[in-house]
Amino acid sequence: MRLKLAVLLLALASPALAAPFVERTLQELPPEIGTDAVLVVVSDKPGAVRWGTNGWRVPAQPWPADTRQVDAGAVETRLTGPTIDGRYRAHLGPFRQGVSSLEMVLRHDDGSWGSLQGRDARVAVRAGAPNRRRPITIGRGPWLGKSGRLDLYEEFQDWEHADCRGVDPADDARSFGDGKDASRDLIAFYSRREGDALYLRADLLDLGLGDERHALDLVVLVDCAPGGQTALPDFVHGRTAFGWDLAITVDHAAAARVRDAQWRDVGGFLGAYFRSDLDAVELGVSLEALRKAGWDGQRRLGFAVYTLKKGDPRIADAFREASLDDGRLDTLTFEDHLGGTAKYSVILHGNQAVQPMSWVHDLVESRSTLTPGGNPTGYLRALDAHELLRMPANINISATLAASAEWGARAFNDRIRRFLDGKPETGQGALLGGVIAEHIMPYFENALAPHGGAGANAAAVRLKDEALDRIYGGPPRSVFWIPERVVRGSTFQDVLTDARGRPTGYRYTVVDQTTHLTRWYGHADAHGKNGFKINRINGVSCFIINDDADQWKFANTDGGLWVWTRRDLVKKALDPDQEQLTLVFDDWEAFSGRSFTSFGVGNDNPDNYERGLRWLANHPWVQVVTLEEITTWGWREVDRGHRPDLAIETYDWLRHATEESYHHWYYGSPQEESFVNTRPERVPGVQVPKAYGEVHRPGTLLGDIWANVARAPANRVRDLAEAVFLVTMYETAWHDEDMNDYLPKTASGDYRFPDTTWDPIAGWARAMHSRVGDASIAAHAARWAASPPSGVRVWKVDADEDGEDEYVVADGRAFYVFEDDGARLMLAAVRAPDGRADTFVAGLLPCPGDEARRDRETEREDGPVRPHGLVDWWATGRGSRYVNETYRAEALADGWRFTSPDGLVRKTVRLSQGRLTVEYDVAPAAGTLSVRTGLAPATLDLFMGQALTTTTRADGAVVAESGRVKVALAPRAGAQINAFAAFGGKGPRGTAFAHQVEVQGQGRFGFVLEPELR
Repeated sequence: MRLKLAVLLLALASPALAAPFVERTLQELPPEIGTDAVLVVVSDKPGAVRWGTNGWRVPAQPWPADTRQVDAGAVETRLTGPTIDGRYRAHLGPFRQGVSSLEMVLRHDDGSWGSLQGRDARVAVRAGAPNRRRPITIGRGPWLGKSGRLDLYEEFQDWEHADCRGVDPADDARSFGDGKDASRDLIAFYSRREGDALYLRADLLDLGLGDERHALDLVVLVDCAPGGQTALPDFVHGRTAFGWDLAITVDHAAAARVRDAQWRDVGGFLGAYFRSDLDAVELGVSLEALRKAGWDGQRRLGFAVYTLKKGDPRIADAFREASLDDGRLDTLTFEDHLGGTAKYSVILHGNQAVQPMSWVHDLVESRSTLTPGGNPTGYLRALDAHELLRMPANINISATLAASAEWGARAFNDRIRRFLDGKPETGQGALLGGVIAEHIMPYFENALAPHGGAGANAAAVRLKDEALDRIYGGPPRSVFWIPERVVRGSTFQDVLTDARGRPTGYRYTVVDQTTHLTRWYGHADAHGKNGFKINRINGVSCFIINDDADQWKFANTDGGLWVWTRRDLVKKALDPDQEQLTLVFDDWEAFSGRSFTSFGVGNDNPDNYERGLRWLANHPWVQVVTLEEITTWGWREVDRGHRPDLAIETYDWLRHATEESYHHWYYGSPQEESFVNTRPERVPGVQVPKAYGEVHRPGTLLGDIWANVARAPANRVRDLAEAVFLVTMYETAWHDEDMNDYLPKTASGDYRFPDTTWDPIAGWARAMHSRVGDASIAAHAARWAASPPSGVRVWKVDADEDGEDEYVVADGRAFYVFEDDGARLMLAAVRAPDGRADTFVAGLLPCPGDEARRDRETEREDGPVRPHGLVDWWATGRGSRYVNETYRAEALADGWRFTSPDGLVRKTVRLSQGRLTVEYDVAPAAGTLSVRTGLAPATLDLFMGQALTTTTRADGAVVAESGRVKVALAPRAGAQINAFAAFGGKGPRGTAFAHQVEVQGQGRFGFVLEPELR
């Protein structure tokens, strides 16, 4: 079947993209590039680009990274890679004034050289020269890489928005009743002159497989000379209002007729390529064909494009033609016309708490939990798709997940770092800021801190900023993520400033169209144009997650983007108001194929998402962007004024689960367990004296603990206390939910099936929140650091506000605090003579081991999931009974003696000059005892990505060092380090932010902890 085509164009302003990249092999170099371009030289082999400027002269500095001068006229820039497509690249430029040419060859590491048939490669540099990243290839193009089991190719990604002559409305094709109207519905047209060819392309709303053979004809008419023909080829009904000089009639991919105005065949067809999954066709003719039709080589080319049903003389759709009823094509589209764009953005949201490394590794990539198509699941799938397809993305990652990955899955963070480096071959993305551990912000607003300080939310922002900066680096962020989008009018201020009015640096956040905007400003307003624009609410500029596109982001139509999303994007590209954004979002687990499946069964989300993203990547009239980029465009905002009274809102599922207000989860309701009134259990069946309460209410856990933290002297240990408090408040007051049918709505917008069942606080949330008192322990250490005793001091104090004493021994150099549960060392800190202090044992940031509502050590693959010190892990005669037994404590002049309930284990700790001597006396009936300690020098810095090194001294001591903190665990007589201890599949660092050491002994044995802060 044949396909026929004609064109016109409406020029709409579109935001400029970043500095253009021209990405070519030596064989693909264009004759010239602009001075503003970055030339990305591509090679199949590792090596270097040897290059010079202006006839092999040494380029003026600055030079690209990893560049060195090699002779009087040349430098070499190292090729980096391989990237995901297996190739190597070097970035040259942009170029300073005075550079008129680049000369280059490739020197490969295997000793071979790359050139152009033995000649140096040369490209001219000229201000104003056109820049295109890739040359047009009719056909699938180069291999991009492999995603799962699927090989991806360039396809239509060599086309750019600068080639797009405009967009045409969807669903305006004539109906022929054969079910193929969408295959004939033109939605975009492109042209590019390159080399000796004219390349053309048309996008269709939904091209059916094989429809070009039996349902679709396409014609392109070209006006390239004075005069010309007005009749349409092949006796099609109608005429043109202009004279055309060349008609290109495509007969699917194999052949086409190229005729002049006198109906003579002039030849020059270069082929065509159809893809039904990408709903596009590209073709080419030689410029010689235009010359034969009368083109003088200078005249601006004009186009008309239309489609036909095979065998029917009526036009089905004509590009940018207002009406087909008058029997005439009225409008030419010229080769310098430029249409508008639809803007599309996606947020990948990763918000896991600190988990054991085996869990993190499985989340990152699983080759055992597969999609129905047999592809891997995991976080890498979304990064793979965006990197392979060169599509930008926003990444919101909790500091707890980022820190866990940096500790035990660094390759994943390396991928994110590459994704943020600005190079097109590694993907292009931007980080969102926020709070350290996704606590629910309205209940911790800075203004709710009567005891002063910057506020809990402010501390969370500061700590996350530090973590993101240290782990990922990169430019400052201006877009802030509010956890679970739980926000009320007064919460917006905490995006902008702390309690003292100091700016956070953030100006933007994200809210939802179908909840926040609808409930605050009405359904009609939210679902009109304002629902796609930036809304300024209480001084914060808000991007809007758009409900329809978001709900269908994992759906496909014929292997491409969901067709109703296509229709909406076409409308946005055509709208004179180009300041509209389609924004979609989901948990990274959903993009991974792991959502709502108990992480045991993969779904098809990643495969479907990749197909939709591939469709977007091959349609450059859709501008896929990051939110950070949009902040630089100067878009006008819908100013909503200041409304501090705005009611608390969140996203749709959570709004349904909380009976339309998160307050029901925090404060309780007849069917939602109250968090504010819950008293956590110290041990099973024994509640602590205080309820959780609120940060502004003295006499409650949160109020008193945050007061202890906020009033502690400012030092690194207090920073850790803040981090512990906020990490334990992760997803504050989360409940179990068993009614999830939230999408059906009544005519008034209410839930057709509201939540009506009793929902308790989630077990994992109980386990997390019950450890909030650990922050107070760290606050006690911060106060000790500011005012240490002159000698050894021993005392008891309810440091964690749970109604039970902890046992402290400290001097001017070190601070140690123990619990009676297992007589474990909860925290140890060291102090320098100048007053600086830091911790070296503090397993307080990882999640508790189970849902038992207390910090019970458990016998699981990963060993202790919170690596404390002096954990009596296993006795050959008594098993694991001592891990959580309540030991009796006896104060000594220089320490403590702890005795197990059965009297078989006694441990004595004594302090001298900061060194803690630990002595065990184990009865024969208990057998050999294994004692585990998590060495965590500079604990919070380990969380922030600082490296931990371990060595073994000549005396057998294990030495752990991070930054300026060092600690040695030295065995004494009768004890030995168990080098074969089973800490789980990920070894002694399988639990985050500590290196675990196991000491074994029987009878009398011991060891010494020797901390140092330099």
